[in-house]
Amino acid sequence: KSVTLRGFASAAWVAVGLCAPFVARAQLNLMGYWDPIFHEDVEERIPGPSIGDYLGLPISDAARLRAESWDASLLTLPEHQCKPHPSTYGFRGVGVLRIWEERDPATQALVKLHTWIQWQSQHREIWMDGRAHPPEYAAHTWQGFSTGHYEGDVLVVSTTHLKAGWMRRNGLPLSDRATMTDRFYRHGDVMTHVSIVEDPVYLTEPLVKTNGFLLSPNGTMTRCPMSRSVTSGAR
Repeated sequence: KSVTLRGFASAAWVAVGLCAPFVARAQLNLMGYWDPIFHEDVEERIPGPSIGDYLGLPISDAARLRAESWDASLLTLPEHQCKPHPSTYGFRGVGVLRIWEERDPATQALVKLHTWIQWQSQHREIWMDGRAHPPEYAAHTWQGFSTGHYEGDVLVVSTTHLKAGWMRRNGLPLSDRATMTDRFYRHGDVMTHVSIVEDPVYLTEPLVKTNGFLLSPNGTMTRCPMSRSVTSGAR
């Protein structure tokens, strides 16, 4: 009986050892619906910043020239009225955020994460399978090409191949040479998103922003009036 018990105990410890990584990964779960928290920089995120307000932003002379030449009437043109937020700005905007995962049906290995922001139906794909980024000449899109990995209990995402976008809704531009590193931290029902954007054309140093989200246990999402999906591959 003692041999049997020892064997059972050994088997139990092996099972615990095999399951331990899965237990540890439970704290990395970002799946679900997340409502944006707007108390941080609410004036910038809801009504929008004032024209000429670049305080605290590490912009280059070229960025300042572009911004001072910008005219808000540009947004009255039909081709600009449904222009989506690039991923460098999307988490800063409005709308419910949904995160879900895609796994290999045979191995259950994590292939990629999806994020969907309600406003303008921004669909971002974050590849988690270790693939490399495409070559420099590959197409640039609004959401860019993103790969991710975990550092402890933090999701770290690297994004390249972005279309030219903006760092603020008052004409401050970002070039198509911009890249971004995201870090997602979860503390209970609160998630903090940190974005670090680098642009050799319009920034003199990395631009760091943070955004807060609150988990919505019974969350839902309605369709955006601008129904066209803006996926990572959308042109």
